[in-house]
Amino acid sequence: MNFLELIRPHLCHDPDRMSILALSNQPPAIRCETCQQTPIPNVYSFIREAADADLLGACHLAQMYHMLTGDEEVPVPFALVSIEGILPKRVENQPIRKLYASVKILKALNAPFTQNATMEKPTMEMQHFLTDYMNAITHAKPQEPLKDSEKMVLNHLLQRLHQAMESKEFQDNKFDFYFEKLVPYVKACRKDWTPLPPEEESSLIKQLLNQLQRSMAIRKMFSRNCIPFDIFHVLVGCYACCSDIGMVANWTLDLIARICRGQFFWKEYESCTFVQQMLRGIKSDISCKRNTDLYYVMRSIQKGEGIECLSENFAKYGQLEKRIKEKIQALSDLVEMVTHQLFPNILFDHHADQLAFNIAMGHVACNMDLKTAQVKKGAFAKARRLYGIISQLVKQVEAFDAQYPIPWTIDTLKLFMVSDSNIEKNLTEIPAVVFEPDEEE
Repeated sequence: MNFLELIRPHLCHDPDRMSILALSNQPPAIRCETCQQTPIPNVYSFIREAADADLLGACHLAQMYHMLTGDEEVPVPFALVSIEGILPKRVENQPIRKLYASVKILKALNAPFTQNATMEKPTMEMQHFLTDYMNAITHAKPQEPLKDSEKMVLNHLLQRLHQAMESKEFQDNKFDFYFEKLVPYVKACRKDWTPLPPEEESSLIKQLLNQLQRSMAIRKMFSRNCIPFDIFHVLVGCYACCSDIGMVANWTLDLIARICRGQFFWKEYESCTFVQQMLRGIKSDISCKRNTDLYYVMRSIQKGEGIECLSENFAKYGQLEKRIKEKIQALSDLVEMVTHQLFPNILFDHHADQLAFNIAMGHVACNMDLKTAQVKKGAFAKARRLYGIISQLVKQVEAFDAQYPIPWTIDTLKLFMVSDSNIEKNLTEIPAVVFEPDEEE
C-alpha cells in the first residue's frame, strides 16, 4: 500500500486521481485531478498532525511518501526512547535523509560486533557526515531560553565534541580511523565479549532505535577502554536527532558527565593486558635508583604537580613516554594506540587529575611547532590555569551527580551552573583562557 492509498480517508476521490504538487520553496501538496481541489494543502504539516494521534503511523507515512516521491527532506517525527542517559523525547522535523544516513552509519559502526554482519562502509554518508552534522546543529534552535553564559558553555561543548573528530591523527575520512585503529584496539583490550545477535529488518524508525540500542550495548562493552571509540557512536546519536539542539546537548552532556565520573579511567579496566604490561614496566624500570630524573618527573605527575613544572620537564616527559612504550608487547599499530590511550593516564591515581592533565597537555600540543618542537609563549601558563579549572570542575560534576542522579539535559546544565557560585565562573573561564591573547611565560 503506497502513501496515497494509506491516506485514502482524507482524499476527496480515489488515490489514482491525485497528483503531488512540489513547487520550489513551498511544501508539497496533493491535488485532485477530478475536482481540482487540494485535499492535502501541505504534506509535511499533514504528517506532523498525524503524529499527534499515532507517532509510529506518522513515521510510516513519511517513509512511504519518500518511497513514492524520492523527497529526502520530508520531516519525520519520532520518539527517541530506551537509550541510557538520554531523556525520552519526541523529535520533530528531522529530514528523512538524515535518518537513513544515521541508520547506515550505525549499522557500519556496529557491524564488527554483530554476528554474520557484512562489513559495508556507507562511504558517501560518512564523507559528508561532519559537514552535514555541523550545518544541522548550527541552524538548530534550542526550545529552552538560554542566558548568554549558558549559550557560550553549550556552544563550546558542542564545538569541542566536533573538534575531537578533526584531530590530525585521523585520516581524511574520519571513519577509517574507527575501523582501522579503534576497533582492533578495543577488541585487543577485551577478549571476553559476545557478538550481538543478527539484526532484523523493520521500518526506518524501528531500525534507528534498534541500531542506537545496539550501539549502546557495544559502548557498554568497549567504550571504557577508549574515549574516541565512544565519541564516534555519540556523534551519530547526535546526528540522528540534530533537528533538536536539546537532544544533541543531552548526548554531548551525557558523554562529558560519564568522563567526569571516571568511566574511562584506567582503573576501570585494570586487568587489561596492556595496562598490566605498562604497570610492570613502570615498576621495574622507573625507580629512584635506576632512573632518577624520569622517576621524579613521574612522581611530580602522580602528585598533581606535573603541570606546574611542565615547561622545565617537557623533554623528560617525552623520554618517560618512550621508556614505558617500549614495554608494550603488541603489533606496531596497536603499540601506538595503546600508548596514546594509556599514557600518561596510567600514572594517575584519580581521574580528575588525569583528565585535567590531558586537557592541559592538549593545549600545549596545539601550540607546538611539530618541526621544531617549540611551544608558543604563554602556552604553559594557560595549561596550568586550565589544569586547575578542569580538576575542580570534574569534582563539582561528581558531587552534583551524587546529589541529582538525572539525565544531563540543558535543564540539568542550568541547574548545575546555579548549584555553586564558582561553577559558572569556571565553565565560562575555559573558552576565555583558550582564546585570550598569548602572554609571556
